[in-house]
Amino acid sequence: MSDFVERRIKRVTIVATVSTYLVAITWPISPFIGWLFVGTAVYFVFLRIYFLKMVAPKRTPLSANAKKFLFPGFNKKRAIFMVVMAAVGISLVLFKQLSEMGSIQELVSRDKINLEKGIQFYQTQQYDSALTCYNSIDPSSEEFKEALYNKALIYYDQKEYPKAVTIVNQCIKKYDDYGTAKQLLGDCYSVQEKQDSALFYYEIAYEQGERNAQLCHWLGYLFDSKQDVDQAKKYYKEAVGLDSSRVEIYERLANIDATDSLHYLGLAKRWRAKQ
Repeated sequence: MSDFVERRIKRVTIVATVSTYLVAITWPISPFIGWLFVGTAVYFVFLRIYFLKMVAPKRTPLSANAKKFLFPGFNKKRAIFMVVMAAVGISLVLFKQLSEMGSIQELVSRDKINLEKGIQFYQTQQYDSALTCYNSIDPSSEEFKEALYNKALIYYDQKEYPKAVTIVNQCIKKYDDYGTAKQLLGDCYSVQEKQDSALFYYEIAYEQGERNAQLCHWLGYLFDSKQDVDQAKKYYKEAVGLDSSRVEIYERLANIDATDSLHYLGLAKRWRAKQ
């Protein structure tokens, strides 16, 4: 019985050792394959321990002979070889990971540079160059969100509204909580006199946290055009709270808010004198 088990021990030891070597060799190529050999090695190590327990002496101090029995055929040269192979494998894995990290960092850095360059080109109205920069940004990067928005803004400035709508819709589909893009979509519909669609997206942008004078001004104007005076006053007042220089809003509030008409006319006169 013991001879049979000892033969089993030698076999599983060989398989476990070979599996360990294969882990070191295959891991740099494919971690998935490496994990398969890790599992194999662990399985046969536990199997070896199981067989060893079957033949190990009971309650006997661990002597030099017992140590040899626990590790049959295991000598110093083999131990050194295993350590070297493991070190080589680990070094290759670390080298591969560091290389990948370097590539990712380089890609992220490149996307940021392209975004900044695109913004600079946009500010000087070099729209084709700006679009080239934005189009080169990786769709999986953080900069892609702003790149899509900026592309739509270029087409909006060039009055190519259908193109702007197409791009900004792509942006909204990918980044549903992007309120600024919803406001731009509202602008695209507003200049095309699609006021119901414009109001729809302006309200969504507002609900998603956009708070700027232009958005509130447009919301006030659109509700005013629908003769919803209460909503119009609400957004008009919020708009001048964010930008107190909007003379046209004071003049309109003087007409629809009779109780404070003189106050708003005075503000309109004061700010018109400063402009």
